Amino acid sequence: MSDLDLSIIIPAFNDAHKFGADVEAADRFLEQESLRGEIILVNDGSSDDTIERARLLQERLSRLRLVSYAENRGKGCAIAQGVKTAQGRLIMFADAGMCVPYEIARLALTMLELDLCDIAIGSRRARGSVKKAQPLYRRIGARGHKILVHILGVPSYISDTQCGFKFYRAEVAKRLFAELITDGFMFDVEIILRAIRDGCRILEFPSCGPTIPTRVSIRRPVRSGCCETWSESVGRFGPAKAPRASPVCRTRSKHKALRERSWRRRRLPAFPSTGFDRRSRA
Repeated sequence: MSDLDLSIIIPAFNDAHKFGADVEAADRFLEQESLRGEIILVNDGSSDDTIERARLLQERLSRLRLVSYAENRGKGCAIAQGVKTAQGRLIMFADAGMCVPYEIARLALTMLELDLCDIAIGSRRARGSVKKAQPLYRRIGARGHKILVHILGVPSYISDTQCGFKFYRAEVAKRLFAELITDGFMFDVEIILRAIRDGCRILEFPSCGPTIPTRVSIRRPVRSGCCETWSESVGRFGPAKAPRASPVCRTRSKHKALRERSWRRRRLPAFPSTGFDRRSRA
């Protein structure tokens, strides 16, 4: 059993100009929180000087490890390779570009330490997140993606499957990512579907990072990602099963039922002049 508390995975594809800030922020976070951890930078077949800059950083930051391969496979493959080599009790991944401040990680780590969930997902739509106005095409794409993933079987209480800030128990992450078949950006949906199939507890927490410009082209990733995820959802899992509600949803439903029951039992007052009871008409 490893004595590391946290493994931080940062995927990079031609991100030589920006991943340095992410690595240094992750290192500061581990130092400030007194966590024994590692930072795993996964080079997803970059054609720039990502490897050279990573090796320069390794000379200053002892926690940094580099995983690299020649062919660009996609974000899903990069995360899977990082999970495979991770040694921490908890595993997280964060997109390059400081998409979410690392201070938010305290909330997710607390949720996992208190055994509230097995997977903690950052959400840009959860209450408490800082929302930024988006162009019309991004809003339309986000709405269509949300409808699609719910059709595939993602529960409605998961409002954001694509936020690049997620946390897992190590045993859960290694089991789920070992079976991953989606290399592209739709890997998040496949992992969530697998987690639901295995009975994992999933909760969201608010993220307050900006939405950064994406380099994902629409045609190939959407077509291949949707086909792979649909095949995985229907072909391997069978028809989508009703997901187990989160503890928060179950608590809200219980409180709503109690309020309705209390309202039905409330006895309406009698008319003062006649003593006629409204309920006596029934």
